[in-house]
Amino acid sequence: MIDFRYHVISIVAVFLALTVGIVLGSSFLDQPLLSQLGKEATKLNEQTDVLRTQVRQLQRDEQYRDLFVSEVTPTLVRDRLDGQTILVVSMPGVADTLIGGTITVLRQAGADIAGQLRMQESYGDPRRDAQLGELVARLAPSSLSLPAGSPAQRAGTVIAAATMTKNATSGPRPTDAVLTGFADAGFVEVTRKPTRRATLAVLLAAPADTDADTTSSRNVAGIALARALNSAGRGAVLGGPRETAVVGGIIAALRADNKLSREFSSIDMADTPPGQAGLVFALVAEASGNFGHYGLTSATDGPVANVFSPINP
Repeated sequence: MIDFRYHVISIVAVFLALTVGIVLGSSFLDQPLLSQLGKEATKLNEQTDVLRTQVRQLQRDEQYRDLFVSEVTPTLVRDRLDGQTILVVSMPGVADTLIGGTITVLRQAGADIAGQLRMQESYGDPRRDAQLGELVARLAPSSLSLPAGSPAQRAGTVIAAATMTKNATSGPRPTDAVLTGFADAGFVEVTRKPTRRATLAVLLAAPADTDADTTSSRNVAGIALARALNSAGRGAVLGGPRETAVVGGIIAALRADNKLSREFSSIDMADTPPGQAGLVFALVAEASGNFGHYGLTSATDGPVANVFSPINP
């Protein structure tokens, strides 16, 4: 990645070159000053070349790291999630490559993908709160206790109750009517229809939206959904790119909340081979009743969960 210093030096070099060009045609400046400006421009150009070389080296190093991790990951994660059924849910804006990579590594770990849901732009949109609230009131079972909060927060509880279980060997089938209702109303896309309830859940998130209000409401809805999935099953992990862990991102918002951050796990860098392997171990820890926050950016528990942790039966 080209850093800020590289950009500054490049810009300064351009302006100095322009300055030299201007003063060369001026009769008001003496030759020593022109010579000094020329030397400074040459020096900055040399520094720019050095930085370009460093960037190319870092890119090669990163490529090697990713290729190496991709090669060893199948062996590293093999059977770690054997017997676990996992629901993969993505928030709006999540790249297909992140979803596909996540499903691949989960299967390499022996997990059964119970189903796949894509939350739509309307989910967590305050302008659709009234419609979502009416839908929740219609779809929620009478026996289900709904939390206080926004319609999106209550909707998360209904979705989790219809798709998750704490028992890996038995339990009711997923409630098709609930998912169909949310799908027909345009709040959820059922990409892969759940065939059985999941014991674990992965919620994938995208970087923050440019609109602060949209980002805030979407973060609240996403965190509430992850919390509900975690509570209804044996654990949940919120994952996303590095940008989700910086100010404004959903993982940053989770980690900043002292209460919610102690309920379920998160991992940034989930769009990289190391992060995808780390996602598996975060799920293993969750299945054993341990939460943590992993990755590279503002991570409080290191880059990865304990890779030697067994899943408690």
